[in-house]
Amino acid sequence: MHSVRIAYTLVALLGAAACGGGADGGTNNPPPPPPTVGSVAVTLANPTIEAGAGTSATAVVKDGAGNTLSGRAVSWSSSNPAIATIAGTGAVTGIAPGTVAISATSEGKVGTSQLTVSAPAVASVTVTLANASIPVGAGTQATLLLRDGRGNTLTGRPATWQSTNPTVASVSGTGAVIAVGAGTTMITATSESVSGSAQLVVTPPPVTQVAIFGTTRVKVGDTYQYTAEARLADNTLVQRPVTWTVVEPGKGTITQAGVLTPLATGAITVRATVENVSFNGAVTGYDWQFVSGATIMGATLPADLLVTNKFGQSEYPELTIVCSAAGNFSLWVDTERFVTANGIVAFSFDGGAAIAQNWIEFDNFSALGHPGSTNASRKNMAIAIAGSRLFGFAFGEFLSVTRVAQFRVTGLGPHLATMLNACPSNAIMSGIAAENTESFWERVPSELLRATPMDAVRQLRLERGPAGDADRTIPSVPAAIDPTRLQSRP
Repeated sequence: MHSVRIAYTLVALLGAAACGGGADGGTNNPPPPPPTVGSVAVTLANPTIEAGAGTSATAVVKDGAGNTLSGRAVSWSSSNPAIATIAGTGAVTGIAPGTVAISATSEGKVGTSQLTVSAPAVASVTVTLANASIPVGAGTQATLLLRDGRGNTLTGRPATWQSTNPTVASVSGTGAVIAVGAGTTMITATSESVSGSAQLVVTPPPVTQVAIFGTTRVKVGDTYQYTAEARLADNTLVQRPVTWTVVEPGKGTITQAGVLTPLATGAITVRATVENVSFNGAVTGYDWQFVSGATIMGATLPADLLVTNKFGQSEYPELTIVCSAAGNFSLWVDTERFVTANGIVAFSFDGGAAIAQNWIEFDNFSALGHPGSTNASRKNMAIAIAGSRLFGFAFGEFLSVTRVAQFRVTGLGPHLATMLNACPSNAIMSGIAAENTESFWERVPSELLRATPMDAVRQLRLERGPAGDADRTIPSVPAAIDPTRLQSRP
């Protein structure tokens, strides 16, 4: 029995083996091979890009039945790397304008997509001037910088140039700028409908010379108008802003309208500044001279302008007002370089009607004294003068014509009040002989009552020519110099 079971088992095993069966009861066939790549399709995220820009490429791999395959190796290439490049990841970069094929290869199968690379558009224009401020007639160069939307510099793009104000400056097609007239303009460049501008300021041509006009001799406390004349190198007269100053502090003030008020005697420098360049004019200040002492109290003032006699000699006649120690109040006009004609004078106040009067000729016909017989009449004359700004005085020159002097008499009032108080009497005082000293200030009050009577003295003095007063320095002005034109220097 036992041997019969063993035999049966062996037969069963052998039979199974003969039939080729296994544990699953089937045959041992190998797995089928993977499908082969039948096609590759390439897709670009953007088939048109600008040079310098990028896009991405993707590849879809399929088998022959159209089923999408995954995990297959793909290699990328560009038909013209000078136009566009592609990385192994499918990242595409545009290099230069043109058309290129972007290809993907997998297991010998190739897919292609066409990419167009265009030139980048101009996104911004920046204009720069070599010099943003130039004078009329000068030139400068304008340059432009073009950038695309990514800030990359662009070259080789055409551009047009324009000046928004051609009367101020012109600009050529190459950006060469020429200043035409003073003012402001914008220099504009346009490329691909995008514009940029830079401002140009054209300044007037520089002034090379300035002349200052006004009186060279000024009375302290009065006002004087000055003007400046500016010229270019070609002598063209131009209008430019002028800044006025007085160089010496405390000597005077001047407004920006050119009105000078002198505050002290002596040299005063008026300065006109044009375009940061200064020009100076020399002015001399004069004023009343006041004397107050034990024997005399008086004031003297030179005329405003020179008066010239028939011999061509010039002087500033002097107006003198005196209260002597003896109480005599006197008033006269010195004309040292003149021989007076007959004592007839004409005076006026502030340009009003002239008043004719016969004054006393004395000091050898070189002075004219007020003829009042009392202190009161002379005081009234002095008060009238002090109440004026201008005192006009005309007199005749012997065997010649009438001469006119003008005195700027401002500033007399306070001092006159002191003199009037010092001479309280309105009558002629005695003691004249005691006043006859050699002092210039002291001798004339006594002589004022002693007119020079002899025509022979007048004739002799006329023949010899009047001598200058030794007590004073008589100024002169060369004929070649215009006294209203200040000599200026830069």
